[in-house]
Amino acid sequence: MSARGERESMKHPSVEPAASRTAGYLLVVLMLGLSFSPLISTVSANPSSITIFSSGNSSETVIGNTTVDLALERNTTITDSSFELRYLSSDPSPGIVEMDIGNDGLLEWSFGGNRYGELGSQTRFSTNGSIASNNPTKNTWASIWSFDLPSEANVDLAELNISYAPEMGGGVVPTGGAIDDMTVADVDNDGQSEVVILDRDKDPGNGSHPHIGIIDWTLASGFSPVSWTWTCAGGTELMTGDANADSRMDVYLIDAQNGSVCLHLANNTGIAPFANISLTSAGSLGDVYVDDIDADGSSDLVYSTSDGTLCSTLRRSGGYTSLFVNITVPSNSSGMGGPGGSSTSISDILSVNLWSGVKTAAVAEDMEGYVSFWNFSTNQQGAFSWVISMVNATNLEDNIQAVDIDGDGDDDLYGNAPMSGTTMAVFTNAGYQSTQSMAFFANEPVFADWDGSGTMTALLIESGTSDGSDVTFTGDIAARSLSASGIASSGSILLEPITAPTRMVVEDIDGDGVPEHIVAGGEATHSIFIAGHHNLLVDFDGDTTPEVNISGYAGNGSQGVDEIEWMDTMGSLPSIIQSELTASTPSITDFYGIDHSTLQPDAYVRGEGAVLGSDLLMTYSLSTRVDTNPGLGNLTNALNREMVAGSGPFDVGLVFNMTSSSGQFTLQNLAITHIPGATSIDLPTEPVLIQMNISEDMALQLQPPFIAFEWNNTSSDGESTFMMYEIHRTMDNSPLNLLTPYSTSQGSFFMDQSLQPGTYRYYVRAMHQNSITSNLSSPLTITIDPPPPDTTPPDPVTNLTVLDVPGDEGGHLVISWDDGGSDDLHHHLVYVDMVQFTNASTRVHVANLTAGNSSIVVNMTSDVLDNTGGVQQSGVSIMDNTDHYVAVVAVDILGNFNETVVTVGPVRALNNSNVISSMTVETTTSSTLDVDGLPLSSVTRGESITISGLLDLDTETDAGRTVQIDLSDDAHSTQVIAVTDTTGAFSVTYSDWSTLLDSTSRFVGVVNVSATYAGGSTSMQQVILGSSATSAFVSTVTASVSAVQSSVQLDSDNQGTARLQVTTDSRDLSLLGAISFDWTLGNATESIISSTGISVLDQTGFIEEAVDYPGGGEIEFVYDENSRPFWLLMTPSSVSIDLHPPPTQTDTGGDTNVTEPTPDPLLLELNVNCGSQAWTMSVNTSLWSGDDSNQLECTVTNPNQNIVYVDLDLEMNVIGVEIESDLGGSFSIQGGADQILILEVQDDTQFRDGSVDLSLTASAPDYQDSVTTLTIQFQFTEETGGSTSPSNSSEGGASSDNNLVLIGGIVGAILVLGLVGAIMLRSGSDEDEEDLFSDDGDDEVGALPMAVSGGAKATRAEADIPKGVPLDELMKQGSRPSPVSMAKSKTPPVVTTESKEEPDNEEEEPSDEIEVEEASEDDYTDSDNYHVDDDGTEWWKDELDVWWWRGPDDEDWSEYTE
Repeated sequence: MSARGERESMKHPSVEPAASRTAGYLLVVLMLGLSFSPLISTVSANPSSITIFSSGNSSETVIGNTTVDLALERNTTITDSSFELRYLSSDPSPGIVEMDIGNDGLLEWSFGGNRYGELGSQTRFSTNGSIASNNPTKNTWASIWSFDLPSEANVDLAELNISYAPEMGGGVVPTGGAIDDMTVADVDNDGQSEVVILDRDKDPGNGSHPHIGIIDWTLASGFSPVSWTWTCAGGTELMTGDANADSRMDVYLIDAQNGSVCLHLANNTGIAPFANISLTSAGSLGDVYVDDIDADGSSDLVYSTSDGTLCSTLRRSGGYTSLFVNITVPSNSSGMGGPGGSSTSISDILSVNLWSGVKTAAVAEDMEGYVSFWNFSTNQQGAFSWVISMVNATNLEDNIQAVDIDGDGDDDLYGNAPMSGTTMAVFTNAGYQSTQSMAFFANEPVFADWDGSGTMTALLIESGTSDGSDVTFTGDIAARSLSASGIASSGSILLEPITAPTRMVVEDIDGDGVPEHIVAGGEATHSIFIAGHHNLLVDFDGDTTPEVNISGYAGNGSQGVDEIEWMDTMGSLPSIIQSELTASTPSITDFYGIDHSTLQPDAYVRGEGAVLGSDLLMTYSLSTRVDTNPGLGNLTNALNREMVAGSGPFDVGLVFNMTSSSGQFTLQNLAITHIPGATSIDLPTEPVLIQMNISEDMALQLQPPFIAFEWNNTSSDGESTFMMYEIHRTMDNSPLNLLTPYSTSQGSFFMDQSLQPGTYRYYVRAMHQNSITSNLSSPLTITIDPPPPDTTPPDPVTNLTVLDVPGDEGGHLVISWDDGGSDDLHHHLVYVDMVQFTNASTRVHVANLTAGNSSIVVNMTSDVLDNTGGVQQSGVSIMDNTDHYVAVVAVDILGNFNETVVTVGPVRALNNSNVISSMTVETTTSSTLDVDGLPLSSVTRGESITISGLLDLDTETDAGRTVQIDLSDDAHSTQVIAVTDTTGAFSVTYSDWSTLLDSTSRFVGVVNVSATYAGGSTSMQQVILGSSATSAFVSTVTASVSAVQSSVQLDSDNQGTARLQVTTDSRDLSLLGAISFDWTLGNATESIISSTGISVLDQTGFIEEAVDYPGGGEIEFVYDENSRPFWLLMTPSSVSIDLHPPPTQTDTGGDTNVTEPTPDPLLLELNVNCGSQAWTMSVNTSLWSGDDSNQLECTVTNPNQNIVYVDLDLEMNVIGVEIESDLGGSFSIQGGADQILILEVQDDTQFRDGSVDLSLTASAPDYQDSVTTLTIQFQFTEETGGSTSPSNSSEGGASSDNNLVLIGGIVGAILVLGLVGAIMLRSGSDEDEEDLFSDDGDDEVGALPMAVSGGAKATRAEADIPKGVPLDELMKQGSRPSPVSMAKSKTPPVVTTESKEEPDNEEEEPSDEIEVEEASEDDYTDSDNYHVDDDGTEWWKDELDVWWWRGPDDEDWSEYTE
């Protein structure tokens, strides 16, 4: 068989023409032919290049619609081609550019159009509009509109107008006349406040008379004209409230002239005519305000009268005349204290919010500068009364306003001070703290958060000087910051809403978070200006640092207030846009391979509104490569389609069309590579499609419905360049897409299966190399009819499972199942009910899921239907802990389903989500301290501190929760526990900070506060998550510094000592450490500085600096707070001491007569009283904490009239007992004052009776010191009840066993008598003392002493000397005992007692005599009774248990006595 025959066999497997091929032949050919592929040959030769255009130039300038020719070689195959199109922004833009090779209407390349703009010029946003608008989410950075630029563009010019139009469009509403008062209230109960104004001279055409006007606003219509209502003639001041509890705010008008209030009730059409409410006699009505003081939903009237009465009339069904609650306000007679005396004259009253749930009236007294606070109260019998509180405010007289300047939720006060100036009174836990200022303002300040930033400010209206024209602006409104000191004197932000402003109200009418400024003003035309002051931030580069920041009054331009807008007046936008043309910027690629970056800025606004973009103009230069084509793939394929036979060059025209005839660009960098020989020039034959019949055997292998068709043998499919046939298919009226074929085939037939009902059109074309294609065939139309009706329901679902949704908040069930497996399954219907059911048609499904989706979460039950199909019972939300039943029904594509169901259940939904907790914590003290620029609360000894916070557990009760509060600084930490109240609040208060300092650790510096709630669970076992919050405050130490002597007399050598004392609480003295002072020595009179230095504080709180300054002068000590601990508050910061020159000497004939200075007077001695009772304490230290018996309280009295500085010295007269003073080593006492001194025996002491000597040296500048001494005896007693004394019995008291005492006394007496006798026997010897105790051995350094009775004091038998007691401590016991020389003794002597016979006496009388024998030749240092302590002191105990000691530099031993 020839190759041609093989190919034809491949074309027709498994199919046969309608009358010529058998089924067997079709099947055989199909099975054999599918394994073959066409034979393809290629052209191979050396490539050549083309780099110039037909004109011979390497570049071509294109101006307007122009054709640029390419000179190609005939009968060649182009393997690669491209050129570069370059546009310069300095040239005219060509607009939209199209390139058509061969001018056949099929574009080979194009740039621009729609969102891409024009070449070199972008004026369209990504929406293809010239204007873009977006409403970003407020209070966050949100993306807005976008525009596109080529990613390779070089931006030359960038212009863009950005504006902001709020949802409330703003407006200027004419009023006709000047406004006398103004307020806002929701008169029509639409959720948005209306503007209420008063014009006392309104003339509607029948004469002037007071009128009330209402201005309404809606989103659809904007601001309405003023709706006027006639009102009472004497009305001067507007008030609003809900008089009849209908949720509409009614309008009140004070008529002080007639002692009444006019009331306009709000209704459906506005406000009703007024009704007069008489309160008091004409001319005696003072101030009035409206408030629901009895909390019944209806507003009441609170007012004052000229006789000093605080009055209230409560709204009842009969109006305002049936129930009055009045009280006479007593006068503050002193002007600064509490109420007292006769009734006062009330200058002002207002409602203030100080305590939750309490209605409070602030009452100011005329000329007194005193404000009292009265709470409206109800007793147990239901009677009402005004009750005065313990709080008051001072330096406030009238025009008082309530304003929360510190944001703590309670009202602070601002108003006029008595006589002159203004006062700001801030409410704290300690009451009102008033600060007076001499500032005065022409118009009463308006207090408001004027820009929605959360900061309260003062708005000061300056009306300016009117010239009668609205065009020339005059006046402004200054926004100034607030503090506890009042209104700032500078730093204003000036606002100009309307010319000549007179009144202002700030109210967020539309509730978008940005308040509207309602300002009355105008010159030629009186109007009300209404608009919010908005701020727009725009960020182009995504770093949240805005490149656009504009603010101002904004509207939509429809009623006189325009948008705020921004234009790039600084010329910075081009560089910003250029910086965004990077690979990280999102981009899209057009059909011709050009990348376009999509620039989408972010915006930040505080209110609701639209950010608009307009007047977009971006000009740029661009160089882009032309080589991509969406239809043919690339430029190379397009040029190969133009190839002709023959030899030699021929021209192919690049036809450029542009929308701007003056446009210009350049073609350059042409690069065409080709090889000899064209693979195909003639187009392949167009296929003709014929439908085929399918054999029965083949039909069994296909999925119906199916079709088959074939086409004729083309003239090219046998050639080597043939690649495949493309099959294209459309269904019904869908468009034909040649870029994406439906399928391909190597043979000339095609089968399609699994078709859905509908009309199909099939097309075929032959595809060759180099993008050579045949013409597209005519369509073959085939219609698939729908199958006969199916009435069989699909198989039911299996494995139906219903479970509670884990981790949710309840009310949900998760349902899952497996499909039944039917081929025609289309969807599933889900039914849920709280009772079992068997018929799904009686209910409405809660979910419809397409086949393949086999799980869903539901939260509703099904509607239950009646017999007519109507809803008998509506479905409800799934209830927790309630039984539910579920069924899932399978439905096929024709809607068939089985109504009979078997439900799964019961199953219950549970709320198993976590309850979120949140917490805040803060510290409250009476003062603050700046630490690193941050103000922190500060507290010192004697001051109070409160640590408080709020725990919020969402829906759970907040009461009774335990909060752990951790306090820590760099060295210490402690914990306290607080419990929340019903509101979740918790607090810990220390009325004196010392309480915590002395009971735990001494905090100093920044103290970090961490409040932690550990979490828990609810009654339904929901987990409550823990939370924590932190705060900080500063624990300070206060100290004062003074000169011990204000002047120092220099001696004859011009030398002296300057001394300072730093006084602080004795418990804090150790914290001062090495605090230093800078000093300067010099002569201030002569402006001379001799020397400088630094002096360091010693441990007792004193500084001594030796000075040497001839002629006298002064030394100044300065405490530099900037270089010292920030927590140490030292006063004063500097101290000066005069240095007096040496006394003058007069020469009188050779004798020197020195004029001595007048001596300073002597200070009186301090009086010390430690009580008359003996200081006795138990040896059981565990009893000390209960009876404080180890503490002795002494009162030190200063009889002098001036302050004295005391140095305290404690000298113990017994070793091992330690006594400390609570005041340390130094303290000060004011003149004529007492100071309590606590002496305390430490619990690690040794229990030895003894005494302590107190020496108190008093000093003061210009006085001589005085010294007071006192000896205090103390003793230890055994614990009653026969308890055992401490194990070291030599340190304790007497034994409780009388027998042992008696025996010990007898033994001791015998020993003493024996020793005395021995000494008397040896007293007459001629040998010296050294002979008595030692033998030969002069070379020995010194030996241990022998136990002798003279001067030796034996300790108890078990006594051990304390190890490591230094010699200077031993010497403090008194004069050193006479040394005993042991120089000739080498070894410790042995003391023995024996009887000797008397020669003159026949009777042997026993006689004790001490005899010294050599115990051994061993060294005494080997004895167990010998040791050397850490200080080098030697210790040895003799046979009588007497201790001896010798220092490192001593040759002789000394006896140790207690």
